[in-house]
Amino acid sequence: MRLRPFLMGALIFGSFLSPCQAGLLHPLVVKTQKCLQNPENTTQDTVTCYVEAGKGWDKELNIVYQTLTHRMSPAAKASLKKAQETWLTFRDQQFKFFETYYGSMEGTIWASVAAQMKADVVKDRVMALYSILDSTDMSGETSKNYRFESDQ
Repeated sequence: MRLRPFLMGALIFGSFLSPCQAGLLHPLVVKTQKCLQNPENTTQDTVTCYVEAGKGWDKELNIVYQTLTHRMSPAAKASLKKAQETWLTFRDQQFKFFETYYGSMEGTIWASVAAQMKADVVKDRVMALYSILDSTDMSGETSKNYRFESDQ
């Protein structure tokens, strides 16, 4: 039957689609864009937008991590916990690097660049965990097919 190879191809191809490739923009992306689009923003306002985005991504990270661990075997859960602990060390080192590197630059814009980079590190981890959830969720409801980048 020729339909079977087609279905397998669709399933395999579909597994490569991440949440950022289909669906609605994630609400945190929308909130951050709205914050950043205020024409009266100062550099400090921009920093605040990214700091708040980082806090939001951190909350989202905890939610998706808990959702994922509830669906795992004890062995998989232990493995993810170890991976997450390693990632937290990586995150902390990245944050220190951003503070050192951008903090040594002249000009106020670099504080907003550092804040954006920090938020993006956490957002990237959220995307990775969503991808793991999506890879085993045949209903397609896990991430609501969120996109994490705008088309702008």
